Amino acid sequence: MMKYAEVAVDAPTGYSRTFTYSIPTGLDISPGHVVQVPFGPRVLPGVVFRLSDESPVQGTRPITGASREQPLLSPVHLDLAEWISDHYMASLLECAALMMPPGIRERSLIHYSLTASPASEQRLSPAQRRVMDFLASRTKAERGYLIRALWPKVDSALVSLARRGLIEASTEWRKPTVRPRYVTHLELSAPADVEEVAAVLNSRAVKRVALLRHMLELREPLARAEAVKEFGTSAVGGLEKKGLVRRIDVQVERDPLRGRVYPPDDPPVLTPQQQQCVNAIERAIDGQSSQVFLLHGVTGSGKTEVYLRALAHAMSRGKRGIVMAPELSLTPQTIERFSRRFPGQVAVQHSGLSAGERFDQWWRIKGGEYGVTIGARSAVFAPQPDLGLIVIDEEHEPTYKQDDAPRYHARDAALKLAELTGAVVILGTATPDVVTYTRALNGRYRLIELPDRISTGAAPHTNGARSMPSVEVVDLRRELEEGNRSIFSRALSHGIERALGAGEQVMLYLNRRGSGSMVQCRDCGHVMRCSRCDFTLTHHAQAGKLLCHRCNHRRNPPAHCPRCRSRQIRYLGLGTQRVVEELEKEYPGITTLRWDRDATSARGSHERIMEAFLSGEAQAL
Repeated sequence: MMKYAEVAVDAPTGYSRTFTYSIPTGLDISPGHVVQVPFGPRVLPGVVFRLSDESPVQGTRPITGASREQPLLSPVHLDLAEWISDHYMASLLECAALMMPPGIRERSLIHYSLTASPASEQRLSPAQRRVMDFLASRTKAERGYLIRALWPKVDSALVSLARRGLIEASTEWRKPTVRPRYVTHLELSAPADVEEVAAVLNSRAVKRVALLRHMLELREPLARAEAVKEFGTSAVGGLEKKGLVRRIDVQVERDPLRGRVYPPDDPPVLTPQQQQCVNAIERAIDGQSSQVFLLHGVTGSGKTEVYLRALAHAMSRGKRGIVMAPELSLTPQTIERFSRRFPGQVAVQHSGLSAGERFDQWWRIKGGEYGVTIGARSAVFAPQPDLGLIVIDEEHEPTYKQDDAPRYHARDAALKLAELTGAVVILGTATPDVVTYTRALNGRYRLIELPDRISTGAAPHTNGARSMPSVEVVDLRRELEEGNRSIFSRALSHGIERALGAGEQVMLYLNRRGSGSMVQCRDCGHVMRCSRCDFTLTHHAQAGKLLCHRCNHRRNPPAHCPRCRSRQIRYLGLGTQRVVEELEKEYPGITTLRWDRDATSARGSHERIMEAFLSGEAQAL
């Protein structure tokens, strides 16, 4: 009996539309498979969402092929992709792609070649003649290259020539941009020639003897590059030539946590309030029904320990978890806390990893190798099997919203995922989103609270209550009236001096990077704006540029006003870069670290800055 598949095609077709294709005999297709399908004159990739025994349309075309033997997406993630597509009116294929490993998305290229001689055709338009002459000098050409090289009016010329049979179109698939990584290794040939081995070991080729002895003792493959580095090319080539060792390709995991050692910690004694929260969450996990908890706890109240205990309970029941942090800068701290409690059980998924690392982590997560996946908003789409717990730390943060297509809110996607899997959700925050808090008060979510801060007691692994810190609000207008023209108020200056004098550290927060918030002409008041998006340009003194924080356009600072030609240019406002300069000017000899987007563009910079500050290398951050 003929079967049919509903396929979301990788083409602009509407936000939740699928197309019906027949499944050829002998092709084993299931929901979640990535397939190739004919779409108009092209062959495009798509994702199978449903199978049926009947087609709602007449004259369906068959699926051309499948990319993999096994489905890439689970039924749960297909349902989640459909919900995101419908709820946010986003492309169904784009929503499914959120849940695929990076670089796996296939792209087809259309190539054209001649089927007739250009000289034999008289009725050709100028654009058609250009195409025929161009293809006459080569075997074939890619469609995009043809359009760029022979523009304009080439697209319609290609369609008409193909319709008349004068050129032929063929589809070729690009290889995935990210693939498993293989490294050439050496292994002992089996069975090895005993006499040949003895001859080498008794020879005077010292390096060759040393390499062979090393491999006999190692009894496992050795990276060829490592062998060449330690024993030399001649020794490696000599053993290969004699057939005593052979080359094999070994897949190497690109682990973002490789080489990092996190000493295990001992769980502290919970406060009565923490214990009540943990007990409630554990009962929900044991009940195996989706529940949402709003963990409303002040800063320093021990919310993370509640997350850790809840995850430990879920893992003891054969379940796994996903933990989401709102910022990449917070992720290293979260990874360390969870790795210390669950050694070897932590996977990472966020945009700060290389494509290869995300690819390998995705497949290992799908294989069930990790108890917990940690990351920013994209971690919600990790293929974590047996999902029992989802933790969303700082649930109120706007960074959980995806600004690029397809747009979605990771918190709402996580709630839907929990509904589909029966997982428990913990929304942790000191300042709940007003919608979340209202739902908790109305009973849709369960409200659990930690109203007190925790201070480590004198006894080991014990906790006690600690009062909230005092907060002083300073009116900088009054400071200016009283003659203080520094960027630091007198209260802040006294606080900095007191902390530095006591050998302590200082942390200053400012929500703007750069040296100044705007560049303005003092004569006519003109403010320098981005020529692309009309956003106010920010001065970055270290780079000597004006930078648009919206589109990243940059230009040199002006020598005169573009409106009135005045040279009275003034740099106004504050940015993190200027604060560092002023701090080091007022307190000479201190070391200051800057932690903003400009300072963390390099890979691993978040961890390096945090470790440097925690180790006391700098007095101010």
